[in-house]
Amino acid sequence: MSGILENKVAIVTGGGTGIGKGIAIRYAKEGAKVAVTGRRLEKLEHTISSIKAEGREGIAIQGDVSSPEDIKRIISEVLSKWGRIDILVNNAAIEGEGGALLDITNEAWDEIYSINTRSVFIMTREVAKAMIEKEIAGKIINISSITSKTPPIHCSAYASAKAAVNTLTVCSALDLGEYGINVNCICPGLISTPMLETLDNRMASQGKITMTDLAGIMIATGRLMKRRIGEPDDIAKVATFLASDSAEYVTGQVINVCGGLETH
Repeated sequence: MSGILENKVAIVTGGGTGIGKGIAIRYAKEGAKVAVTGRRLEKLEHTISSIKAEGREGIAIQGDVSSPEDIKRIISEVLSKWGRIDILVNNAAIEGEGGALLDITNEAWDEIYSINTRSVFIMTREVAKAMIEKEIAGKIINISSITSKTPPIHCSAYASAKAAVNTLTVCSALDLGEYGINVNCICPGLISTPMLETLDNRMASQGKITMTDLAGIMIATGRLMKRRIGEPDDIAKVATFLASDSAEYVTGQVINVCGGLETH
C-alpha cells in the first residue's frame, strides 16, 4: 500500500533516538527512503532495523552536524545512494550543560549554538542547493522547542538557540519560496525522550523538581490540556503532514505541538 511520502527521499538528523527516530520510522511507513544521521552509529542502526522491519529502505550515516565537512559528506552519500533529496528534518540537538546565565561557560554556549542552530543553517543551505539543482520543490522541517517561546529559568542557551531556529525558519522560507521549497518549524512541548530523561536526572540530582514532575502538576491543574506527556510519534505525525503534498501551501510557520501546554 502506497503512503503519502512514497518514493520521497528524506534526511533526518539526530535520527537515532527520540523525536528523530519517531519521525524517521513514520516517514518510512509512509513510503519514504530515509537517511538517519547522528554521532552514535549503534543508535542509528537500531532505527534502520525498525525501518527495514516495515519492509522499507533506509541508511545510517554517522556524522556530526556541527562539522560542515560532515554535513557535506552526509548530503553527498544520500545523493550517491538515491540521486535526490526531497525532505530534510533538522532535528539534531543537545540540551547541553545549561545552567544559570552567570554560570554558563563560553564553551558550553558555543557547543549548544553550534549543534542546535548553526547546523540547521548549514544543513538547510546545502540541502536547498541540492534541491534547487534538481528542481525539487522540497520540504524542510526544523524541530525547535516550546522553550523557545516560554523559556524556563536556567535555560538561556538552549531556549535562545531554539528561538533562533524559529526565526531562521521564517527567513529560510522567505529566501527559498521562489524555488518552491517550503520551510516550517515544530515546537514540541514535553515529549518522552532520552533528552527529557537526562534532564530529569540532572534536575533531581540538584534537588530540583523534574520536568516530568512538573508535567504532573500541570496535568493536575489543567494546564496541560491533553493530560499526558507527549510521545515522539505525536511530533512525527505533524512532521509527516508538513513533508507531504498536502502541506504545499504551508510555509514559514512555527507550530506548537505541545498537547495544549499553557504557554502564557
